[in-house]
Amino acid sequence: MDTKKNQRNELQGESAKTPDVKMLAWNISPWCNLTCKHCYLGEIKGYDSLSTHELDRIVDQISSIDVKVVFLAGGEPLLIRNLEYVIRQLAQTGVSVFVNTNGILLTEKRIDSLLRSQVSGVIIGFDGITQESYEMIRGEHTYQQALQGLKTAIKMGMSVESDFTLNCLNRHQLNSVPLWGDELKLKRITVKRYVPRPESKFDSQLRLTPQILKETYHDFLDIFPYPSQRESCKIYAHDPLFIVAKAEKGLLNQEDILREDCNAGGYTRGWIGLSSQGNIQPCPVMTEEVVGNILSEELQDIVKCSKMDIIRDAIPAICQKCHHSSYCRGGCKATKIRMGTSLDKPDPCCWIYHK
Repeated sequence: MDTKKNQRNELQGESAKTPDVKMLAWNISPWCNLTCKHCYLGEIKGYDSLSTHELDRIVDQISSIDVKVVFLAGGEPLLIRNLEYVIRQLAQTGVSVFVNTNGILLTEKRIDSLLRSQVSGVIIGFDGITQESYEMIRGEHTYQQALQGLKTAIKMGMSVESDFTLNCLNRHQLNSVPLWGDELKLKRITVKRYVPRPESKFDSQLRLTPQILKETYHDFLDIFPYPSQRESCKIYAHDPLFIVAKAEKGLLNQEDILREDCNAGGYTRGWIGLSSQGNIQPCPVMTEEVVGNILSEELQDIVKCSKMDIIRDAIPAICQKCHHSSYCRGGCKATKIRMGTSLDKPDPCCWIYHK
């Protein structure tokens, strides 16, 4: 058995273990001050904020499974009036807490409040590195406000990272993202592939085709062959197909798989989503795939339920024949679910299958 096959079997063996959840994305706010074209969360009508008792229960449940990192997102989490209380409670249990925000509400006063609550940092979404491209996705008169929030946070000593949701409207800017991050002194930028929303009127503008995605990733890797190992702003892309692109360029190693692995459906399986209503999902983007509710069930039991494993372990038979299967594992499962594709089929953006 050759070395590559040995490594592939080793990775597939790891995937069969009980999930060791280390990261949790809590979409704590159903409300937002923007209406971004790519957002996967719809409006929740009649929603009421969780009580302090409910928040305390959630914190206790999170600590019960030894989660290491919690991302507080939304919606816009800075609209939650007791956000700092949640951060403080989580931090006291030893959890690192990051706030995913659009940055517009990051005033000096709010940044100071977040720092005093022991937040580990903020992750600010920038889906365009120019005002025109940013506002094409996030709306008019928003770019300068978000940029000011980012710069103020850095100036006040806060750890600042950014997310870049890759789509057809901004893919031409991907090759400029690392240097943009360097200029702003960002520690890290995570590239996230747009997950289709067929119900959205903007979906056709944003959706990437298999060939376009391949060209975008290959062109990027021609310029930045080891983006996560840069000395300045490090670039990560948690997309199984980005790992495939690296392999095709002869750039892949074991460390890259660990860095770029899809933490929900990959072999590490160390990531779950939590909605503002307490619903647990295998991935925060899988809003319809509820496997339990943290307000009425024990999180320790939820993460071990069979439905969680069925979704995460679904590797199409045709994909198992592919030499990328150990790290791709059939691609992004959230994309399949959003597009109404069976989990038994390859990723709709897989350029190997959809030639």
